[in-house]
Amino acid sequence: MTRASSVAQHPAVLAAAALLGALMGAVLPAVTPLMALISVAFVTVLQMVALPLMAVAVVFGLRRLLELPQPWHRAGLLLGAGWGLVMVAALMGLGAAHLFATVLPTTEADRDRLSILIHTADQTTAIALSTAPTGSGGTVWQDLIPSNVFEALSKGRIPAVMLAAILFGLALHLQSRNDLHDTISRSAYALLESAYRALESLIERLAVVVPVAAWAMAGHATAQLSLAHLMGLAGLVVPLVICVALWGAATVTVVGMTAGVSYGQALVALGRPMCISLLASAPGASIAGYIDAMSNRLGYSRGVVELLTPVAPFFVKAGEALYFALLFVFLCTLYGRHLSPSDAGVIAAAACWAALVSVQLPMGRTLAAGSVGLGWLDLPIDAVAPMLVGLELLSFGMRQLVSDLCACMLIAWASRGVTHAPVATGGLMTSGPQGGQVVLREPMLLGMLLLALCALLLAFLLGVGLGLRAA
Repeated sequence: MTRASSVAQHPAVLAAAALLGALMGAVLPAVTPLMALISVAFVTVLQMVALPLMAVAVVFGLRRLLELPQPWHRAGLLLGAGWGLVMVAALMGLGAAHLFATVLPTTEADRDRLSILIHTADQTTAIALSTAPTGSGGTVWQDLIPSNVFEALSKGRIPAVMLAAILFGLALHLQSRNDLHDTISRSAYALLESAYRALESLIERLAVVVPVAAWAMAGHATAQLSLAHLMGLAGLVVPLVICVALWGAATVTVVGMTAGVSYGQALVALGRPMCISLLASAPGASIAGYIDAMSNRLGYSRGVVELLTPVAPFFVKAGEALYFALLFVFLCTLYGRHLSPSDAGVIAAAACWAALVSVQLPMGRTLAAGSVGLGWLDLPIDAVAPMLVGLELLSFGMRQLVSDLCACMLIAWASRGVTHAPVATGGLMTSGPQGGQVVLREPMLLGMLLLALCALLLAFLLGVGLGLRAA
């Protein structure tokens, strides 16, 4: 990693850029169209590089996974464990939302205030729920198996690309076991290895503009919701933030224990990709960072890491399950519906189904999947849809972070019985987790400090301007 990309991906720089963007979005709403344009441009350029990188990583990861002991048994257990984590996330959201509603119940004054905000919301931002997928699943999975892989790449259909990469990797691995076609397979792997290194280099260069993307995304998301709207949605926002923090702490603990390092060392290794997932919340933005952290820095099996890091976040939608469970309980509380034990079971199942449906929906449209679960509960969503669309953009980073951390948990679990390889690179560790001695090398550069301090100072001045404007 170059010095420029190291500075750009530092958590302090990303946090300062996101804070600055959020304040600018609140103080200078005229700038938000430019921020939206930068966000779209960043996501588009990133997907041009990230999607091929993810596909090639899946091919190499599958090859290495199939060389491990009992690969098919391990893959089946991973599939079950992944969707077990989705159910855990749904139950966690259900319990957190219900606990928050019990401790701080919604009053009639809160409902009246929220009703006023809903009526003043911009109705043009509402999601076209009539185009939402139906419960039959016919429209949900029709594009999962692509007829043209290059078309799927150009349209950014990530699950279809991942499935095509898995099938291609299986075919290439089976061909390599045949002596007649072994030379062809080795030539194909050599070409893919060259493409892999080139794409990794491009991702590293794109990392330099990640703070700009975090600034633009934070400003665009903040402009969609005012402080009054966030206060009205506190019953949904506060439990979501708490659950994401607890999920992150649990993941770092599990990864640290299985890797044989302390909690602080695991947090340092995962800190950068976690911040990118949270603040520069574009699909695939943090894939290279997680691969580097879990494989090179923490010493997990390269095959397991390369396979699960790209695939798991897009099929194991734990973040969506958590969000939908919180959303369903919040709407039940908003409409004054008492939750019975049967309702709790329906909410957990509906949250998991909505998470499954959201696999095929693009960024910013996953709220449409919630209409299926709300149909099970006989609750309307059209009235609050304008406000929830803004929250959809604001919470995407948190939901993406939970799904990415799910992949880390699965990697830690799948690496049981696999010898951790020593790490000899100049990263976080000078020896693998089994080597005993771990040396942390995270220099704080002077330029990094100056950049973060300047951004924080500008954010402070904008905050003072916002306060004077409100007064």
